Amino acid sequence: ALGIVGISRDITERKRAEEQLRRLTSSLEHAQATARLGSWESNPDTGDVAWTPELFRLFGMDPSESSPPWERFLNIIHPDDREGMRASIGRALKTGLTDIMRFRVINKHGTIRHFESTTHPVSAASGHVTRLTGTMQDITERVHAEHERQNMQRKLEETQRLESLGVLASGIAHDFNNLLTGILGNASLMRLE
Repeated sequence: ALGIVGISRDITERKRAEEQLRRLTSSLEHAQATARLGSWESNPDTGDVAWTPELFRLFGMDPSESSPPWERFLNIIHPDDREGMRASIGRALKTGLTDIMRFRVINKHGTIRHFESTTHPVSAASGHVTRLTGTMQDITERVHAEHERQNMQRKLEETQRLESLGVLASGIAHDFNNLLTGILGNASLMRLE
């Protein structure tokens, strides 16, 4: 007698978990795009780096590319900020503490964009940093708003100084006029005599 033996497995839970993972990934990508924030992860021992798609877009790179090596990433950072970025990563690796810094990127159009980077070291029980994770957020609009606020503050202070000078000049003119009135009055009396 021939028989058929089969094994069936209920994969409903796995399919549900996969769908939930897809939804969460989509939600994270939407949130990162809205916040103009990308995240990354790196293994300091191997040099492997992984970027989220939004990080590629923020830096004007194609998300279908593999994550760029460290030196290629440094090449898009403004030359004046490269050493600061190296130092920030070095501090996180050495201290095991989160490090935050601001830097500029020159995009492929030659435009300068401002970013804030947060680097979080992840350590093994031995204290050795086994992984770095981080975020980089485009804060260009915030930086421009801060500069605009500073310019407005300077203009307000200049206006207040000019106003103070006007009040001072008015007071001096008033005092001079009072003195002049007395002098002219005495001169008129002397002339009559």
